Amino acid sequence: MRIFSPLAAATMTALLATSTVPPTYAQTRNTHDAKSAVSASDQQLMAEFAQANMAEVAVAQLAQSKSSNSQIRKFAQQMIDDHGKAFKDLSELAEEKQVKLPKEADAKHKEMLKKMNMLNGAEFDRQYTAKAGIEDHESAKKLVDRIANTAQDPQLKALGTKAQPIIDMHLKMAKELKP
Repeated sequence: MRIFSPLAAATMTALLATSTVPPTYAQTRNTHDAKSAVSASDQQLMAEFAQANMAEVAVAQLAQSKSSNSQIRKFAQQMIDDHGKAFKDLSELAEEKQVKLPKEADAKHKEMLKKMNMLNGAEFDRQYTAKAGIEDHESAKKLVDRIANTAQDPQLKALGTKAQPIIDMHLKMAKELKP
C-alpha cells in the first residue's frame, strides 16, 4: 500500500479541481435548461406577438364572414394565412423554450373584435381596413421591429426579423384597400 505525502495530496487535489472532465447528465441538462431560459422582457415580447397574431386572425375570420368586398376578403385570407403561420412558428419556439403564451387576445383586441362584430356592410369594410388593416399593422410593425432589435434570444430575434417584411407588405396592402 502506497501512502501519499501531504504535498502529493495537495497537488492531486489542485489537478482535479482544474482538470476538464466530461459533464455528467445533470450538468448537461442544467446547461440545456440555461440555454432555453428566456428573459422576462423576451417573454413579454412573445406574449405581445402571440396576442397580436391571434387578434389579427380572429378579426380576419370575421371579415371573411361579414365582408362582401372581394378585395377585403382576399386581404383577410392573407392575414389568416400569414398571422396563423407566425403564431404557429412562435408557439413552436415557446414550446421549445418552455414559455407559456396567452391563450387569447388581450382586452384591447377583444374590444375591437366586439365592436367590429356589430358592424355590417360598407361600414364594416371601412373599419376593418382602418383598424385591423392599418392601425394594427402599424402597431405590429413597431412590435416586430422591437423584437428584431431588442430580443435577447437569437431565435426570437430571428422571428422578428422574418416578420418585418411580411408586416410591411400587409401595411402596404391595407393602405391600398378600397372599402
